[in-house]
This record gives sequence, C-alpha cells and structure tokens, in this order.
Amino acid sequence: MNTPREPDIGETTATLPGPKATFQVGFYARVGVLLLSALLLYVVARVVAPLWQPLLWAVMIGALLAPLNSRLATRLGGRPQLASGITTIGVLLLLLLPLLGMVAAVATQAGQLVSRINASSLRVSSSLDLSTYSVLARPLQWLEDTAGVTTVG
Repeated sequence: MNTPREPDIGETTATLPGPKATFQVGFYARVGVLLLSALLLYVVARVVAPLWQPLLWAVMIGALLAPLNSRLATRLGGRPQLASGITTIGVLLLLLLPLLGMVAAVATQAGQLVSRINASSLRVSSSLDLSTYSVLARPLQWLEDTAGVTTVG
C-alpha cells in the first residue's frame, strides 16, 4: 500500500557541513585562539613591564642559589622546605644588613651636619651691612654720594 509516510519526530533536519565548511570552522577557531593568545600576551607584558628588573633579579638569585639550596636540603635529610626557608632568611640578611648599615651611617652623618650648622658662624644677622665688605665699600659709597641711597638700615 502506498500510504504517505509521516515525518519521524526524531529525524534531524540539520545538515552536516562539508569538508570546505569544516576547514573554515577550524581556520576561524585557530585564528581566534591566536588573537586571544596575542591579547593575553600583551596584557601580561603590560602588567610585568614595571616589574621586569625585580623579576630579573629574582631569577638570577634563584638560579645562583639553586645548587646551594639542593645541597642544603640533602644535608638536612631531604627536607627542601626547610632548606628553602633557611636560604631565604640568609639572602634577606645578606641584603638587609648592609642596607641597614648604610641607613645608620646616613642618619649619623645627617645628625652631625645639623649640629655643625647650628654651631657654625654662618648665621645671618638681622641687619646686614654690605659696606663692611671691602669689595663693595667703594661702589656703595659712590651710590650714597651720588644718589643719596644708603644700604644701612
């Protein structure tokens, strides 16, 4: 019997893409990942830019102290966390002690400078008589004789 066939409810109406469409989807996905990676790299570079010198110092100190840290961990019975803590405290002391010494020296010298300034005879009196300076005595006398202007208050 030729009865018309009813559409099956579970039948798909979507068509699968051909090989060319699959290539285009893959191409756009790769380009999107590439652009997103470039944007992420740019943002990371902007964040790290002010910190490149401290990061470089950290990498150099870490690379120089890695062998010491591994030997110390071996001597401490295979405890790398303890070795890292000791190494970190050692580096901090090696960097902070000279810095504290320099700060103390600057503070001491600043105190000495203040006491020298207070004790010196470089104070300016309230009435400054320029005619006491031999270089200025003759021009000031001429100014007083000619124009009637005096510098003594």
